[in-house]
Amino acid sequence: MYKKLTHLGMTPTALRGDRYEFWIYRQVRKRLEIGELYLDNSIRRRRFRDELVSVEPKAEALKSLDIPWLRQPLSAEREGLTGELHNLWRSFDGELRQGKLKHLDYDPAHQKRSWRKPKLDKEEELQTSFYAKLPARDIADVFRLVNTPCGFLAALTPLPPRYAKKTPTKTAGWR
Repeated sequence: MYKKLTHLGMTPTALRGDRYEFWIYRQVRKRLEIGELYLDNSIRRRRFRDELVSVEPKAEALKSLDIPWLRQPLSAEREGLTGELHNLWRSFDGELRQGKLKHLDYDPAHQKRSWRKPKLDKEEELQTSFYAKLPARDIADVFRLVNTPCGFLAALTPLPPRYAKKTPTKTAGWR
């Protein structure tokens, strides 16, 4: 901004208070949303520490629940989960490189992945071609057709017309 003003032959003399205040409010809102700032008496914007519950008073209740992953140390659980995640990544990588994932391509020369829309299977193709052959109809025509045998529109309360001087017509299916 300063370069633009000096390039035009003008020098900035003061800070625009209204813009600065707006920027401050935006920064505060952003920080509240990501949790950098907190409010003591707020339900939505509390600090993370307030959400945590100490284990000591709840230890007896946790023992009665008999949750398997609570019986082993946290480090062992973490190692097990990271090992499982590593195996999943390796299987995904292998399937990607073998071409088993039809919607993802891998270019080994450039080491790039690309996504493409998967092709429809035959059943979906048949369904799509069937509905493409049907003519498009206005929703009022569909309502009129369905209302003739069952009269479902009589159970609905009509909305007031757009202009107060107009009244709903009989052709629209209103009573």
